[in-house]
Amino acid sequence: MTEPMTKKRRWLPWLLFPSLALNILVIGLVIGAIAFRGDGPKDRYLPNDPRGIYLSALDFSDKREIGKRLRSRPEMREMRRRSPRENVEQAIKVLRVEPYDTAAFLHVLGQVNDQRKTRDHTIHGTLAQYLDEQGPEFRKAYADALEEQLEDAEYRFKKYRKRHHDDDDHDDD
Repeated sequence: MTEPMTKKRRWLPWLLFPSLALNILVIGLVIGAIAFRGDGPKDRYLPNDPRGIYLSALDFSDKREIGKRLRSRPEMREMRRRSPRENVEQAIKVLRVEPYDTAAFLHVLGQVNDQRKTRDHTIHGTLAQYLDEQGPEFRKAYADALEEQLEDAEYRFKKYRKRHHDDDDHDDD
């Protein structure tokens, strides 16, 4: 016959469950690391859209300082107050009106473009001022990091194009 579980063995299931959970977590992390191969958020910076690359070449503390300066700028505070939804909601209203008013829709898109230009101009100005305050050694190191980011982005872009071009070739089958 089977013996009832003794007090000494009752702790075993309680120990096995956290151990199993920890093992599954570690396996998931390993699979995730292999699947993504380190191609994280920086993948969105491609050579044909270099806006983000200027900030990605900075280290975390420099990005934090520039972010702090940007948050103190009145034009950035104003943009944060305005909801990005406002433009989209305005576009939805324009699209639902009959007859369709092309000029009104273009006006909404123009507002979005103007806001983006203002944001980009403010970011670029803040970055340029920050670099002006740094020494020549910092700017040289920044130029090296920028060059490395560009080469990395070009490599990833070529890899992306090759992968998708190969996929297009298979679509013809």
